[in-house]
Amino acid sequence: LYRITSGNYNNAIGYLSMGSNSTGFYNVAMGGESLYSNTSGTDNVAIGDYAGYSNTTGSKNVFIGSSAGPGAADLSDAIAIGYNAKVTSSNSIQLGDPFITSVRTQGTIYVNNVALTSDARLKSNITDLRDGLSLVMQLHSYQYQKKRHFLDQPKDPRTERGFLAQDVRNVLPDLVSAAPDADSTLSVNYLELIPVLTKAIQEQQQLIKQQQELIQQQSSGLKTQQQHLEKLESMMTSRRVFRRFKKSDS
Repeated sequence: LYRITSGNYNNAIGYLSMGSNSTGFYNVAMGGESLYSNTSGTDNVAIGDYAGYSNTTGSKNVFIGSSAGPGAADLSDAIAIGYNAKVTSSNSIQLGDPFITSVRTQGTIYVNNVALTSDARLKSNITDLRDGLSLVMQLHSYQYQKKRHFLDQPKDPRTERGFLAQDVRNVLPDLVSAAPDADSTLSVNYLELIPVLTKAIQEQQQLIKQQQELIQQQSSGLKTQQQHLEKLESMMTSRRVFRRFKKSDS
């Protein structure tokens, strides 16, 4: 805080923490060179060596972890948690650096929307999905109550609906993963089931279309046969009438 001019209510602990702050206020920096570049940003919290180092004017941000900080300029209400975590947009949360590949919780996550990267430029070896219907027919759906542990009685009275990971592993092993815990708890990637279900619906619709076309053909054939029968019946009726007329005339 050796460059402070008019900034007030700041707390800085650590070598060169908030070393560039001049007018920013209500900031908290703990760790060597944490919030070092901050000049006028306010209401920021940075904990860890170099946490929030490059923040200059951004406000209301939280950076926790060594080198955690902003990945873009002038962010607000951004949160970065974990070693070298870089948050790149305002009103966002970044958990960990790119080496963090999973997040675990025993609770429920409430969100308004989920967006997964699906850019074709991020994919290789792209091929059409096959046998969606046959895969779906091998899956069995259940309803159940969830335990907190293998030995527990059901703790949640709510009834859930889904699959058993052991069953799914026999059909779609790539969708099942084992947690790095003592019990190797299995999880199912339900999101990747969506393309399989989509393909199954498409194949089923194709079968329905083929059946409808076959029914239409059979219906047209029956209609033609009916017309032939009606024509034949008409001819036979005409002959009977002719014979009766000829017999009565004689």
